[in-house]
Amino acid sequence: MGFAGGLTLIPMLVLLVAFIFGSVLARRGEKSWRTMLMLAGSMTQAAGIVAYIVGMVVMFSSLSGSSGSAGGMSDTMSIMMVVVAISGLLVLAGMVCFAIGFVAYCARAGAAGKRAEELEEMLGHLQQRVAEQDRI
Repeated sequence: MGFAGGLTLIPMLVLLVAFIFGSVLARRGEKSWRTMLMLAGSMTQAAGIVAYIVGMVVMFSSLSGSSGSAGGMSDTMSIMMVVVAISGLLVLAGMVCFAIGFVAYCARAGAAGKRAEELEEMLGHLQQRVAEQDRI
């Protein structure tokens, strides 16, 4: 894997670390299908990135070691291209799973925050009524 190929992995790895960190923290706070989907998505993305790295390393090592028959090398190359394509699909599926879980988690958190504001407002009104009753 060349220098440019390694540079393209840096944003993927940064995203992966952020996804795993966020999904683990969310899972510790709430154990639901939303956080499980986020965690499964980040793990699927990790598997895809690892498969991509392994596929690229094997592909480039088979290119550099050009000993053997040309037919055997083309078979290896086609297998590695399939591995790289599958790893790309794994990364994409992991991102989609994480995004679905994240949106559902945020929607629930937003609804809970709105309900908490309503309850605080109701509590404020009740405290005002109690204070007025004590004055009378």
